[in-house]
Amino acid sequence: MKLEADHPSPPGSKTSSGEARPAEGAPPVPRSIFHLAAAFILGIAIGTPIASFCPPVVLVTSGAILLGLHCVLVFCKSSKLRLVFLPLVLFFCLGFLADRSAAPHSPSHPRLEPFLGKSSSLFMAHVVHPPDFTPQRVRLPLCLEKVITEEEEIPLNVCVLASMERDRFTPGQVAAGDRMLVFLHLKRFHNFSNPGGFDYVRHQAEQGFYGRAFISEGRTVLKLAAPSLFSRHAADRVMQSVDRFRQEGLQWVTRHLSPDTAAFHAALILGYQRLVSPEWFEHLARAGVTHLLSIGGLHLGLVTFFVFRIFSAAIRFFRPTLLRSRSDRRMALWPALLAAGTYGAIAGFTSPPIWRSMLMLTVCTLAAHRHRNPDPLSVLGLSALAILIMDPNALGHISFQLTFVCMLAIFTLYPKFERFRLSRLHPVFAPGGWPGSLLRPFEEAFWMSVAVNLLVLPLTVYYFHGLSLAGLAANVVLVPLVGFLVLPCSLASVALFAVHEHLGTPVLYLAGRLLQVTQDTILWFGKFSWSYFWVGKPAPISLAFCYALLAVLLFIGPLKRKLLAVAGLAVCACGPLLMSSPLVAPSPAGGDLMVHVLDVGQGASTLVQFPTGETMLVDGGGFPNDSFDIGRAVVAPFLWATGIRKLDHVVLSHDHPDHSRGLNFILSHFRVGCFWETGITAEHSSWVHPADIARKRGIPIRNLMDGPPQLTVGPSQVRFLHPSETYLREEWDGKDLNDVSAVVQIDYRETHCIIPGDINRSLEEKIFQAGILRGPVFLVGAHHGSGRSNGPYLLDRLKPAAVAFSCGFENPFHFPALTVLDNCRNRGIPVFRTDLNGTIRAASDGRKWRIHPFLETR
Repeated sequence: MKLEADHPSPPGSKTSSGEARPAEGAPPVPRSIFHLAAAFILGIAIGTPIASFCPPVVLVTSGAILLGLHCVLVFCKSSKLRLVFLPLVLFFCLGFLADRSAAPHSPSHPRLEPFLGKSSSLFMAHVVHPPDFTPQRVRLPLCLEKVITEEEEIPLNVCVLASMERDRFTPGQVAAGDRMLVFLHLKRFHNFSNPGGFDYVRHQAEQGFYGRAFISEGRTVLKLAAPSLFSRHAADRVMQSVDRFRQEGLQWVTRHLSPDTAAFHAALILGYQRLVSPEWFEHLARAGVTHLLSIGGLHLGLVTFFVFRIFSAAIRFFRPTLLRSRSDRRMALWPALLAAGTYGAIAGFTSPPIWRSMLMLTVCTLAAHRHRNPDPLSVLGLSALAILIMDPNALGHISFQLTFVCMLAIFTLYPKFERFRLSRLHPVFAPGGWPGSLLRPFEEAFWMSVAVNLLVLPLTVYYFHGLSLAGLAANVVLVPLVGFLVLPCSLASVALFAVHEHLGTPVLYLAGRLLQVTQDTILWFGKFSWSYFWVGKPAPISLAFCYALLAVLLFIGPLKRKLLAVAGLAVCACGPLLMSSPLVAPSPAGGDLMVHVLDVGQGASTLVQFPTGETMLVDGGGFPNDSFDIGRAVVAPFLWATGIRKLDHVVLSHDHPDHSRGLNFILSHFRVGCFWETGITAEHSSWVHPADIARKRGIPIRNLMDGPPQLTVGPSQVRFLHPSETYLREEWDGKDLNDVSAVVQIDYRETHCIIPGDINRSLEEKIFQAGILRGPVFLVGAHHGSGRSNGPYLLDRLKPAAVAFSCGFENPFHFPALTVLDNCRNRGIPVFRTDLNGTIRAASDGRKWRIHPFLETR
C-alpha cells in the first residue's frame, strides 16, 4: 500500500510559517536573486577592461558619483527605484570591486621573483591539490612554504606547478596534503606572444600558480613525516585518503584495460581528464560529445537520480510503515545527495565544475526537503553568486561559462520543446505505454541536446573555433548509453574495488566493453567530412550579438516584436562587427610587403603578406611529441586574428618537427592554394607528414627543385635559392636535413627578405657568394640563432637592416648564441627575438623596412 506524508496545499492557503501561497494564475514572484547575480556578473566582466583603460582618477570620480546616487535613492519616494534600481547598482559595484580585489599578481609573485630563473634551491613544500596525470607526466601542485638556504629560512607561501615523468611516479607515493623537501629549479610561465594568442601566464596566476619546475631523475624528493593524527584537520585526512584511493584505482584500471579505454574510465569516474590523448579529444570534439568526460551536472544528476529512485523504492518495499509520518522522497533525498558527493569527491572535488554542480544540487535538495519547488533561475543565480563571491576570476573560465549556459538552456529553453513531444503526435507514445517509456530517454536526450547546443554554440565557436554538426545525433545515442549503462557499471566497479579488487574486476571488464562500444560510436559519428567545421575565432562583439539575437528569437513573444528587436540589433551591431572581425584577409596597408616572424617557441614559422593580398606561410613550428599542437594553439589563432582564412602558398623548408608539425593543422583546416616542399623526408619519422595531408585534401603539391626557382606575385619575386639538384647529387651526405633546408628570398622593389631555414655557415658562403643584394635586407636568422649559422660572411655580405631570431624562451640550446649576438652588435645590426619581443612584423614600402615587435621589452 502506498502511503504519502506530503500533500499539496491548495492555492491561496498558508504555509506553516503563516506565509501566503500564491494563488493559481497569480503573477510569478520576481527572480530577484537571478537579477542581482546578473548585475554582479556584469560588474566583474567589465572590471578588468575599465581598470585597464581608465585612469584611477576616473574610477574614483565614478565611484563618488555612484555613492552620491546611492544616497539620493535611499531617500527617494519611488519604491521601484529603491527596490529595483538601487540593489542592481549596488551589486554591480560589488562585482566591480570583487574583480579588482581578486586580480592576481602579474606577471609574477614578488616573493617568488628572486628565485625564478636562478639555480636550484631547497624548498619545504606541501601538495596543495591532488596530483594530476597525463599520458607522459604527473603534475604536482605545490605550495612552497619556505626556501632553505645556508644562512636562513625565507617564508614564501606561494604555489607553483611541478611535474615529473609518469614512469618514475608510484601511485600513492605522493598525495594531497603530503609535505616534502625538494630541490627545484623554478622557471616562469611563458606566453606565445602573438596577436590573438592566449594569456597563459595570467590564466595560471588566476589559478594561484606563479612558477613551474620539472623534477628530473636526479632530483631528491624527501617526503616529511605526516603530522600527528590529532594535529591535522579531519577534512585534510579525508582528502588525502580519497586521493590515495583515486591513485590506486587508476593503477588498477590501467592494469586491466587497454590504454585508451582505461583513460576514458579514469576520466569518467576518477576525474583524470588529462589522461585522454589529444587524438581522442579531437574525436570527441568532432562528434560533439566532449562533455561526456567532463564530470559535472549531467553525471552528478544521474547519480542522484539513480540513488534517489533506489532508496525511495527500498523504503516503500521494506519499511512502508515509515510513510505514515514522512515522505519516502524526502528520506531518499539525503542518501542521493551523499552518493553524489561521494562520486564528486572520488572524481576530484577540487575540480571547479564538480563543486559548482554540487552547490546547485545542494540548493535544490534543501529546497525540495522544505517542500518547495525551487525556481531554477533562482537556484542558478544563487549558485553563480556564491561561486563568484568566493572566486571572481571564475567568470573568465570556460568551464564556468559552459556550466551555467548549459544549465540555463536546460532550465529555460528545454521546456519550450514540450510541444514537439512524440506523445502529442500519437497516443501510442504516451508515457504510460511501453513505446513511450522505451523512447523517452532518447527523446529527452535529443531535445536536451538541441537546447544545450543552441545556447552553447556561440561559446563553443568563440573558444574552440569550430562547431560539430554531428553533435545533435551523437548526443541522442551517447548520452543515454553513457548515462544509463556506462556510468552505473563503471561506478559499480569502483565501489566493489573499494571492498576488494577481485570483486570489482569482472564488473570493470564489463564497463570496459561498454566503453569500447562508446568509443566506436564516437569514432563513427566523427568520421564524416561534415562532422566538424573549423570557423576561426569571432570577435567578442560577435559573441554578444549572437546571445542577444538568441534571446530575442527564443524569449521575446510576438513576431512583430521579434522583428523589431532583430532589426535594432542588426543596426547596432553591424558597424562594430565589421570593424572588429574582418571577413576577408586584409591587404597590407598602402601596398606594403609584410613579413611576420611568429613566436612559436623553439621552432620557426613566418607569414608573408604580399602587396596584392596573397599570402605565403613558411613553416609552422612544432614539437617532437604530441603533447602540444602548435598549429592549432598558436599559428591558427594568429591567422584568424589577422583575418586570414586562406593561404595561397604554404612552404615547408625541411622535415624537422620544429618546422613541420604545426603545418598539419593548417593544411587540414585552412584553404590552401599550393603546398611547396623539397620532397626529402626524415627516416623513421612516426608523425604524419604534411604532404600526406595535402594529398588527402587535394591540395596541389610542388617540389621546390622541379619547377622554376622563381615565383612572381604581383610586384614581388619569390626565389628558392637552395637546395638544388646538383647539391643533392654531388655534395649532400644524405644525413643532416638542416643542410637541405629551403632558402627563400623575397624581392619587393629595392628591398629584400631572406628566410634561410636551418642552413649552416658553409652553405651561407656557398649560396650568397653569387651576388650582392642592393637595397635594405630583412633577415630571419638561420637555425634560430645557432652559432653554427649566421656567420660573419653572411652578415657582411647581406648587411641586413635588421635580424629576427625565432627562438624559444629559456631554450636549452641557449639560442641565439652569444657569438652571433656579438657579431650583430659589432656591426650595428638591430636584433629582434621572438622569445623577448613576440611576433616580429616587418613592413616594406619597397624602399625601406619598418620593424614592429609585438612586445617592445620584456
